[in-house]
Amino acid sequence: MWAAKHWIDMPDHFFNMLAEVWNLALDTGKLPEAWTQVRVVTIPKTDGGFRGLGIATAAWRAGMLVLMERAAS
Repeated sequence: MWAAKHWIDMPDHFFNMLAEVWNLALDTGKLPEAWTQVRVVTIPKTDGGFRGLGIATAAWRAGMLVLMERAAS
């Protein structure tokens, strides 16, 4: 099963490629087609609602974290 903790096992090249995809999306204002057709597993939260788990979800969160940190500085 994929978990966010598995990101640490990814090679540096993976993160460079992911950054390229994010930069292209930000430059063009368009998401890659594959990002609009992903499978995400949801699990219930203890306080209600659901949390999505998947590689795309983790990639989205990582990218948004970088953007939010840049905006705050």
